[in-house]
Amino acid sequence: MIKSAKKGREITYKGTFSILKQENEEQIAHFIKTYNLKIEGSIFQTLPILNGMDGFFGAVLKR
Repeated sequence: MIKSAKKGREITYKGTFSILKQENEEQIAHFIKTYNLKIEGSIFQTLPILNGMDGFFGAVLKR
């Protein structure tokens, strides 16, 4: 899910409970290219094998 934002405001890609690149990194790459955005801060991601918890992905994008 992505919410629209005016210039200078943040857009939060409300993460997925997935570890699939098609649902995470590839979606972020599409939003950056299509809407001329950049990643604000760091991408948040947990992986079951590394973190011992469910997979989760989230990112904040900005115009």
